[in-house]
Amino acid sequence: MVVCVYLTVWFVDRTGEVAVVYVCRQLCLLLNAEDVYSCCSEILIGENDVMFASHMIQTLSSILLTSSELFELRTQLKELSTEVCR
Repeated sequence: MVVCVYLTVWFVDRTGEVAVVYVCRQLCLLLNAEDVYSCCSEILIGENDVMFASHMIQTLSSILLTSSELFELRTQLKELSTEVCR
């Protein structure tokens, strides 16, 4: 999937937090937010730098909880109505 390739390059570059928030929000607007978060989780599972992975998880959680773009995903997770939950 193109998103996973892009996110892998993005994680490897280890861009600043502001860029992480912006890029993640834009990808969620343009693509399926659930797919974006799934790709991020797949990438972070294989991450060797535990501090980096922890920081990214905190950042992604913050984006999920505060971004209006992710309201639908928050609702799906709250109601356990995502494809993974079925």
